[in-house]
Amino acid sequence: MVALLAVCAGCDGPAQYSSVKVNVLVHADGTGEMSWQVPGHVSGEQMATYGREIAAALGLPQPATIGTGEPATFTGLSSDRLDFEIDQLMTRLRELGIDVDSVFVSICTPHADGRVEGAGFDKVHFGSCGTWSSEGPVATAPQVTVRFGERWHPSSMLAVGCVIALLLGVCVSVLAARWKQQWLCATANAVCLIGALACGWAVWTSLTNWSPTDPYWETGMTFDENLGEGFHRTLLIDLVSTVLLTALWVVGVLRNRPHADLSS
Repeated sequence: MVALLAVCAGCDGPAQYSSVKVNVLVHADGTGEMSWQVPGHVSGEQMATYGREIAAALGLPQPATIGTGEPATFTGLSSDRLDFEIDQLMTRLRELGIDVDSVFVSICTPHADGRVEGAGFDKVHFGSCGTWSSEGPVATAPQVTVRFGERWHPSSMLAVGCVIALLLGVCVSVLAARWKQQWLCATANAVCLIGALACGWAVWTSLTNWSPTDPYWETGMTFDENLGEGFHRTLLIDLVSTVLLTALWVVGVLRNRPHADLSS
């Protein structure tokens, strides 16, 4: 039991143990939601006041709805881009008398809606979330920009990359078998080996994301629960590409191996 508790404790990160948490999820349709936590015993009315102040510091409008124990909701947000100044949030928290030694902020949008841009924060959830902790290696509070726009599913990018690698490997291997130039054979072997390793990594990525992808442990929020389903559809492409590229590489190595002269 002690070992199990230790393992579970190891799962926690700043999104779970920070005393001050601000989690923002915005959508391309101009809506969003925000949850927040501050230390100490705070009344529901005071907590709602903190929520409004935090939203204003982040550049969000007054919440459309705000209540105790439920995320605040927003409407009428930009459907192009949103900028969040974390430094202004930290300043406002200090003005409110809130201890800012342990602050965690996550700014996210569903993967299909857009991506985050900027520097000084961690990009997680395939680049659609930005997280920052005051206890992290970057002490300066960053600016996070959410830019909306349609994106390919990450599994599609992997599958397309493997198909391109396979086609390139086949073409170069055919040329090497036909012309039998040493440099061309070496090039074909290198292309097939690199392609096989890259597609093997794609297989591993698909397997590790096979189950529903829940970014809660990294961001403190649950969304995009069905993102893992895309990896189900493309795993076979990645796997077949890996096997074929590996086979081409093995054949190329065996074909180019010097043969002993048995005539004498």
